[in-house]
Amino acid sequence: MGESKESLVEPESSIMIPPPPDEEDEKVEGVVVTTGGGDTDSSSESQSTSSSAAAAPKKDDLKQEPQPQQQPQATSQTKASKKTIFQRIRHYVRPYYNYYSNYSTTQQDSSTSSSSKPRVIGGVRLRGCLTDEDHRTRTRSCVQALKSLRGKEGLRMAGFEYRTTVNVVVNSSSTTITTTSDNHPPRRQQQDNNVDCETKRQEEKATLDATCSADEDDDDHKMTRLFHIESNTMITQRNRKQFIADGDMYDAIARVCQEYAQDVMQQEGNLKWITLSSDDEDEANNSNNKKHAEEPIRALVSASIHEDSAAALDTTPTLLIATGKGKVRAGIFSRQHLLLSGMECSTALPIVREAQKRNMNVIMIDPNIHGDRFGMATFQKSMSTLFQRWEKDDEENNDDDVVVSSNVSPPPLGKRDLFVLSHSQSGAQFARYLLDKSKHYLPHIRAVAFTDSNHNIQWARQDKELQQLLQSEKSVYFKVSKEASSSNDSLSSSLSPPLNSVGTELETDNHWQHRFGQISTRCAGTADHSLTNWFARSHIWEHFDRQLLLQNQETPSSENVVLDKEEEEEDVPQQEKLLES
Repeated sequence: MGESKESLVEPESSIMIPPPPDEEDEKVEGVVVTTGGGDTDSSSESQSTSSSAAAAPKKDDLKQEPQPQQQPQATSQTKASKKTIFQRIRHYVRPYYNYYSNYSTTQQDSSTSSSSKPRVIGGVRLRGCLTDEDHRTRTRSCVQALKSLRGKEGLRMAGFEYRTTVNVVVNSSSTTITTTSDNHPPRRQQQDNNVDCETKRQEEKATLDATCSADEDDDDHKMTRLFHIESNTMITQRNRKQFIADGDMYDAIARVCQEYAQDVMQQEGNLKWITLSSDDEDEANNSNNKKHAEEPIRALVSASIHEDSAAALDTTPTLLIATGKGKVRAGIFSRQHLLLSGMECSTALPIVREAQKRNMNVIMIDPNIHGDRFGMATFQKSMSTLFQRWEKDDEENNDDDVVVSSNVSPPPLGKRDLFVLSHSQSGAQFARYLLDKSKHYLPHIRAVAFTDSNHNIQWARQDKELQQLLQSEKSVYFKVSKEASSSNDSLSSSLSPPLNSVGTELETDNHWQHRFGQISTRCAGTADHSLTNWFARSHIWEHFDRQLLLQNQETPSSENVVLDKEEEEEDVPQQEKLLES
């Protein structure tokens, strides 16, 4: 029995040593297993081992308590490392991060909306198109159909037409009333929707008074606007993309609108097209470009010049109208305003009407028929062909002065008066053309009106006569205003009245005088470059009328001219007899 006690005491020391956490199961098994015998020592030892075994889990729990606290430390470290990495590559990842962060919201919006965001030129689909493919198909079909059509027929096919409207400005809000239309009732369109009921009543009264008092001679409040036939909607800046898409469709419809405006000017101004160069000459000059060879150089002239140019140019005053560069054609100042603002403010139609009242010839050249690159060459060919008689007669007279004796005066060339309206780039083309032809045109130029032109008087520093003409009383320059005006900021500025400073003299600095000289510079009444001719039209004609009155006072009457011719015819036989004797 003593040996058994010793054997039982030996493991007691091993039990008292706390085992590592991994050996917990082995310790419990060793405590439970005992040899036979009912001694009190063994029972006490077993109780102590059981109590120690029972207390062991509590120590383990204390050891395991800090383990969950170690996990946040690890996550914070990973977050810090991710943050430093993101700071390094944030410039590259930020676009993708924003895209994927908003991906869920875009998906929700796309699911709720009937159609996704359009991916077409301009970002807006045509009216009635649900998909991008429908939009592209309609634009292609419209462009293809307009290739073989022109003018009014092309507009009808595309679903548009021009209607005469009356524009009235009441309390800084413009109202448009359609007075005449084709198979459509009059429609009133209001541009400012935020108007009270009282102002609406005032506008209705004003518009009724305007329609009743509008006469045929009063064209200031009338404007020919573009309408969509099916929806009976007037085309404006806000809804233009819904009816006319950007790109090829815009160019095709703008071309048809320009042709229709030219037809209207032909009817009201009794104008006709005249070809200034043959197809053979165009093919020789533009052999590398087939498009240029197909379109001959033409000009819109009065019917009297078309029938007998010599008699018309020598007996009645002539008005020359030249447009700027770009895709605008003869008599057109702006394609954009022709579609959105009206025909009168974007073309030479009001100027042609005033010329008809004064019995003046009208010539409108087309320098952009072959593009901007050949604009100067087209301008030169147009001028040399139209005024060929003037240039040749002046050369013959200069040659005859050397042969004919001083006693015999050359025959009178008639009344050759030239009035010029030059807009934008055409001012530079006109000034450069006169550098070589000044002796043929300076004696006949009565008045010149430059509207926001870009010519330079330094080109004529070697020609004193031309330099003097460009800054004399015969010339006037209408400059775009820099005044901030809410009515002139938008495309609907043609519907509003001009600025109060229209027609007033402007102070010029040294830089301006170095480029344009001492020319009379006046305010055009608008901040839009394309609308200078529209807002300054009355002041332009004041300048022309002043020179017309001066010329009529200086020139003798027709009866005196006839008497002078008869006296000269009687003197010629007497001079011949003297020479024979």
